[in-house]
Amino acid sequence: MTEESPVFVSLALNQRLKQLQESYSQNPHLMKQEQLQRFVFELRDYTEAVEILADDAPGKFADTPVDEDTVALLQAQQHSLRLVVQQGQSLETGEGRRLEASLKGLIELNHLLLQDAKQFEAAVANEAAIKEEPKQPKTSFFKRLFGKSE
Repeated sequence: MTEESPVFVSLALNQRLKQLQESYSQNPHLMKQEQLQRFVFELRDYTEAVEILADDAPGKFADTPVDEDTVALLQAQQHSLRLVVQQGQSLETGEGRRLEASLKGLIELNHLLLQDAKQFEAAVANEAAIKEEPKQPKTSFFKRLFGKSE
């Protein structure tokens, strides 16, 4: 059994997050609420920042299925980014230190997004529950006013 590189795993997870972000941005109900819209835009910024890890990341994992659990994806990506930092700490060059600082910044962004993602998913679940509630037909104004029913 071969173990995949943490960078490869992180990029695969990033592609899934990007696909999920695109599906969120296409949902008009989510984009109407400012807090949810802000999370979607922050997720887009984060995924674009992670793509800096490799120049050829876009399109590389196009066939990867989208996992609907944003929190799980962010947690897995945080773990893989931490592994990349641990592997790169042996680099004593200036480039290695800059890369390590950038990765630590991405881990911090991931942590902040993870906190927001829990609230986002709760709001998405609440939004879905509201849509599924059957609406009762409204009675006309005059029927309510005079109390007549047919």
